[in-house]
Amino acid sequence: MKNIREKHKRLSQSTLISPEKREATQKRYRIKTIQRQKVIHDGKAGLLYFWLKKGAYLTAGRKYGFNPPAALGVNRSILDYAIRENLTIRVFEKNRFDRAYETDPQPWLELNAVEVRKGTHIYLYPWKLFKTILAKDDPTITIVTKIFERKAESDD
Repeated sequence: MKNIREKHKRLSQSTLISPEKREATQKRYRIKTIQRQKVIHDGKAGLLYFWLKKGAYLTAGRKYGFNPPAALGVNRSILDYAIRENLTIRVFEKNRFDRAYETDPQPWLELNAVEVRKGTHIYLYPWKLFKTILAKDDPTITIVTKIFERKAESDD
């Protein structure tokens, strides 16, 4: 694994991106950890990205009456942060990095569909209420995807 990391580091350092552009990207996209969840705060666009590696809650509809039944979930701390910073939320689900699902945090919180997992309150929001943003329509999705992938590699 160490050899892969070193190779990736060399490749990323040898890219044609100027140091100024790399620094500007690092300033725009700030990686934060909120209650053990990695998020990326895009300060310029007012977006908060996070990645649900395990995917959607497919059975939430049975308990909360969602139709279709699938829902996405996030902890309260992330919702509070997004509201406090006036951010729109974008979610990546599993390994689908060609799109993100977008919504405002306030209605998500107000729905009050809550599951408790390992002592953490997870707020659920019906999948059908998200707006799908494709990477081909918004190039920032590709940039954020690369940041998440690099972060995941470095955490291994």
